[in-house]
Amino acid sequence: MKPVVFLEQAVRDLEETTNFYMDQTGFDLSMRFFRALRKATSLLIANPRLGAAVKGLNAGLGVRWFPLASPFQKYLIFYRLGTKDTEVIRVLHASRNIAEILNSTLDYF
Repeated sequence: MKPVVFLEQAVRDLEETTNFYMDQTGFDLSMRFFRALRKATSLLIANPRLGAAVKGLNAGLGVRWFPLASPFQKYLIFYRLGTKDTEVIRVLHASRNIAEILNSTLDYF
């Protein structure tokens, strides 16, 4: 089993989401979000190919996606399989312009 590593931009995504939930509804919903994230991360550790391949991005990067559990299923974890770990690239809400965000993020790789 490969460990999951959150890259810098993914950590920022999580901070923004947590701050949003704290501002809007308080601590309880933020904790529920983190539990859903932990559950999805545990599933990816056990089954790294569980997510679907992302189509239409910069070629050859092998990016996959996997949703968080309900009620946060509109948050998607974007990751790729490394030789030693699974790298979480971004954690984005499905309503965002995912192709544009990922292409701009992946330009750095």
